[in-house]
Amino acid sequence: MAARIDTLIFVTGRHRRAIEDHFDRNIEPEIALVAKERYEALEAARHPLPDHVQSLFVRQNAPEGLGHAVLQAHKIIGDEPKSADYRAFA
Repeated sequence: MAARIDTLIFVTGRHRRAIEDHFDRNIEPEIALVAKERYEALEAARHPLPDHVQSLFVRQNAPEGLGHAVLQAHKIIGDEPKSADYRAFA
């Protein structure tokens, strides 16, 4: 977040839903936190990312290596970075 990242792109594969599930709401732990009156933890559980950050998920249909995974994200990213700020980190 300190680098002003506003989009997280995850490339996942078959039976690899743990990361995607992590960013979904999970009612059972929320109920347990309310019962224990742990409201600060409840807020963190409901909002794991700041409001200005979005997470996107792309499916890699076959385990064809890291390069292929990055290529799957190309469909979202395109050919150019979003801003000149990105070039400063390259």
